[in-house]
Amino acid sequence: MLQNIYRNIITDPDLFQNITPEIFIPLTRFITKNIDEKTCIPDVEQIVIIPSKNAVSRCHWLPGLNGCNGRYYVIEMSIDHPDAHTRTLQWIQVFAHEYMHHAIDRKEKNSDPHPLVWFDETLCNISSVCVANDLFYDLFFSKTSELHWMRDNKNSLARITQFPSQIARDSPVANLVAKSLQCGRGIREFLPFPEEGLNLALCSFAIASCAQNLFLKNPNLWKIVPHVNEIPIDADIHSLFHHLKETADPSYKDSLEELINLLLPY
Repeated sequence: MLQNIYRNIITDPDLFQNITPEIFIPLTRFITKNIDEKTCIPDVEQIVIIPSKNAVSRCHWLPGLNGCNGRYYVIEMSIDHPDAHTRTLQWIQVFAHEYMHHAIDRKEKNSDPHPLVWFDETLCNISSVCVANDLFYDLFFSKTSELHWMRDNKNSLARITQFPSQIARDSPVANLVAKSLQCGRGIREFLPFPEEGLNLALCSFAIASCAQNLFLKNPNLWKIVPHVNEIPIDADIHSLFHHLKETADPSYKDSLEELINLLLPY
């Protein structure tokens, strides 16, 4: 039976056979609160979390559902590793990624691929890194953390924070993009990026590996998320960056300039 587990988050814990409610409910609370506070996005839609039927995690809008009123946002979770602790790490990484998609996708964008899908995916990959990093510090410093049962395994969160860099090292496609960023050449030579498929994922991980420290250093940079969603679905990177600069506030203006210069250096 569907139940509200945190603010606008609805799920049926009995649907998830391989991860217990004692694990995924507090993790979901932590991740949702963490991303909502950083992006300053209000929780106005109902979000339903269900298991994926095809071993692929994804998110999408749908109208109505038994137990829900009006429109709702579905996050389908695929958590299938044989090791229980790795399933916990999977939940953190995947839910932080998919929930960031919700934050970006507030106006029900067309679900088809679009020219800036690589930027959306990059933000979602960095979201997983930042959530894992914040969870580590919560476990390290907070004696009353709701996730205290993870404290003995907190160092394993590095498997999430280091994942984009690992992809950038191991994949020739991702390595090419990452090296261009590290050498100050940016991403111009790779534009336009693929709008779907494996190469899209590899390129977005490569960019995330080089940009994540900007978000770790200044969490206010996440305030760009509402403004990312304000531009037309078919906008290009130049329109995006122009709009982000026009709407930036002093708390992250310099960090945004660093991000733009990383991707499109002068």
